[in-house]
Order: sequence, then structure tokens, then C-alpha cells
Amino acid sequence: MRIKFIYLFLLVVIIISLFRLDSINIYVNKYPSIAVIDTGLDIKGINYSKLVKNPFNAIINEYDNIEDNNGHGTLISNILYDLTDGKIQLIPIKAFDNNGFSQEKNINNALKYAIQHDIEIILMSSSFPYLSENIHDKILDAYNKGIIIISATGNGNTEVGYPARFPEVIGVGASKNNNYVEYSNYGMGLDFLVPGEYHNEEGTSISAARLAAIISQILYLNSDEKIDSKNIKIHLISQLVKKNKIVWNEMVGFGDLTEYSIKNNGNYFNNINDIPLNTFTPVNIDKYSEFNFKLPLDGQIELYSTNEVIINNAQIFSDQKKLINKGVFPLITNLEEGEYTLKLFSNNSAVKTISQLLIRFKLVNDEYEPNDYIANSTKIKRSKQIMGTFHSIDDKDYYEFSVDVAKKIDLIINPIWGNSDLIVTLFNKKNDLVVRIDDKGINQAERIKIKLKEGNYFLLVENGLKSSDSAYKITGSW
Repeated sequence: MRIKFIYLFLLVVIIISLFRLDSINIYVNKYPSIAVIDTGLDIKGINYSKLVKNPFNAIINEYDNIEDNNGHGTLISNILYDLTDGKIQLIPIKAFDNNGFSQEKNINNALKYAIQHDIEIILMSSSFPYLSENIHDKILDAYNKGIIIISATGNGNTEVGYPARFPEVIGVGASKNNNYVEYSNYGMGLDFLVPGEYHNEEGTSISAARLAAIISQILYLNSDEKIDSKNIKIHLISQLVKKNKIVWNEMVGFGDLTEYSIKNNGNYFNNINDIPLNTFTPVNIDKYSEFNFKLPLDGQIELYSTNEVIINNAQIFSDQKKLINKGVFPLITNLEEGEYTLKLFSNNSAVKTISQLLIRFKLVNDEYEPNDYIANSTKIKRSKQIMGTFHSIDDKDYYEFSVDVAKKIDLIINPIWGNSDLIVTLFNKKNDLVVRIDDKGINQAERIKIKLKEGNYFLLVENGLKSSDSAYKITGSW
């Protein structure tokens, strides 16, 4: 009898222990998981043993080998740990070497690995001048799975870099004292500003880490609510509209989240009337809703919504109130440079529906294509302004012009859209090299100022970044 009692007692103890362990696991699993794609992690600095799971080295495709001899990845993880009181799970993915450099194949491996695991947030405190559509496809896969992707916009005081420039990524710039910092990149792809300082370090990578910490707390405190990539911006923007109506601009995005309060988090806001290009924008869709957008260049737009089922008709009007196109989402059409009005009609007339609207803008071939070789170069008239585009990663543009008498020419080739590192080469009619200019760097104008003899000449314009989404303008006299 006594033996039976002992067995029964031990059985009860085991059941209770299992229950407690299970409860602990359930509790831990509520902590949001963040894949940090960076230079690795020094696990000796902070006791990460209970926070880290599934570490991966995307450079050599090995598990666990994530030693950080650079320090950037460890800094980012320390910020996340500090700002969340350790209420996170980290998946450190080493995709950058000890010098802080990476290749696209490493980023591809890192994203693929992150998507395969049960995570809520991907943090990339990094910025590239350009990433290919292969990377964009991985970003899109993550977004469609509900994973929130956060990236730094970059510290070059120039156009936003990649992956922040992809529509599905939340691009984060740096602020200080509620104002943007001059080193922070700007323009399309910038969604929010967040303070860019942590102890003695500064930069947009710190801003991105801070926003990841904010979002992880939102997920942790609202675990009973489905918050993911499709609606997270609604929660963030709700903090910015208490005083003023939201207006996106290229320097601050939708606004500065310095004073963001998790406790006051909500999901209602007044509508955003002016929709920026190439970023998901939270909007209220009523029975009839009207929005404005502007195209800086001729191109193609694709209209999407995260709640397309409620939209039964979309209409695009020019600034002259002329109907340009209409249809159902997704709606794709070519438009000229200018201002437009988008009118949406909803199936749900009873209540307003919060959705995210995307106006994806793509460049189209310029009027001078095809001009990829000297044999099919485009003849340009004297002193005419030229606008060209790089429509593919291998695109290059040849132009032909003539000089009537020996004189000095002055050509300025200026980037006007996207990211580019312009390379400009001048040949004579015998195809001999006259001059090659490539000294100003990314998104900087190149200039040819030289005296030429009478004759025909060929001008070659290339993008050293091999970007398929950039444009330039040629001005001057020749």
C-alpha cells in the first residue's frame, strides 16, 4: 500500500513538473522573436543563453558559428535586450564579415533562413545602395507570411538605400531632439524617424534597432491581437495623429516616434490624404474615399491594398479632373509625370475599414531606347535636356552629338531618381577614348568639361551600381 502511495506521489510530482515546464515554455514563447541579420553576436557580453535560439552563419551556411569580431551585431542585440528588458527571443544571423561587409548571396541566405523559422520580426540595421529583385522576392515572401521587416535607411545624407527602399520594409531614419539628423538618408522608403543615439554610438542602424524594440513590445503587450506586417504601421501611425493630420514628407517620413507610448497605442487615425510612392500607407477606406499622389517622372504604377476585397472600383483622375483609368485592384497603368487623384469605392458602406494602400512606381523605358550600343546610339540636339533611365541592371545608354567648330563643351549628368553611381565616357567618331569620368560617388552628378575638335562624338552613360530603377538628366552645352 505504501509503495503504491509513493508511486502515486511521484506520478503527481512528475505531472506538476511537466505542467510547470510547459507553462514556462508557453510564457517564453510569448516573447517576440527577432532575427537580427548583422555581423553576429558575442554571447559573452550579456547572458544570452536564454534569449538566443537557432543562431546561423549565412556566410558559410553553418549553425552556431556566429562569432562577432566586428561588434555591430552585438551592439544591435544589446540595444534590443536593454530596451525590452530581455523580453525577446533573438535569432542572430551572421551575414556580414568582420569588416562589416556582405554580399547579396549572404543576405539571400539570411532571409531564407529567417523566413523558415517561426519569427515575428526581421531586423536589418544595414543599408545597401542597391539590392536585386531576387532579394526583393525574399522580402516579399517574408511580408506575405506576416513577418515585420525593419531596416536602417542609411547614413549617407542621400537617397534611402536598400532594403529600406522596398515597399514591404519599414525604413527607419535617425532623429535627435525631435528633428531629423543631417546624416540620415531621406526620400522614398523613409517611413519613420527614431532617435539614432545609444550611449556613445549613433546612426540609423541604432534607430532601426530602437524601432524593433518598440514593435516587439507592441507584439508582447498585444499577444491576443493579430499584429503583423499587414497592420503594424497602423499601430505606429496612431501615435502621430493626436495633434495633427499625418503628412508624409521625404525628410521625416510619416513622423518622429521619439515620444512613442506603448501604453497609449491605438489603431484609429484621421486619414492620410497624400499617399507617398512605394510604401504601404495606412488609410481609412469609407464607402467613397479620395487620395492624392504625385509622379516625379513618367512611369508605371501598380495599385494594391491589404484589403482589396472591400474595394469594388478604383478611378484615377489627372489634375485636370480627367478620368485616366479605372478598374479593380490590383490596378496597373502607365502615367505621365504629374499630380493625380485616386478615388476608391468600397463594398462596405456601414463602417470605415482600415487598410494599407500601396502605389508602386516603376520607371519605364525612356524615349531614346534602344541605345545600348554605338551602332544604335541616339542623336541628340545641341543644348537639349535629356532624361534617361536604367531599365535593367545591364542597361547602358549611348548618345551621339556633333561639334561644328572646335570649342569647349560642358556636360552635367545628374541622378534624379533611385540610387546610381554614374560613369560617363566620351568617345570620338573612331571610337577612341576621349575622357572617362567616375569620381563623384553614389547619387552625385558627374561633369565633363573639355575642349573638343570639330567632329562627331559618342557619350556613354552607365550606372556602376547596376540598378534597374534609376534615372538621370543630361544638361549643358555642346
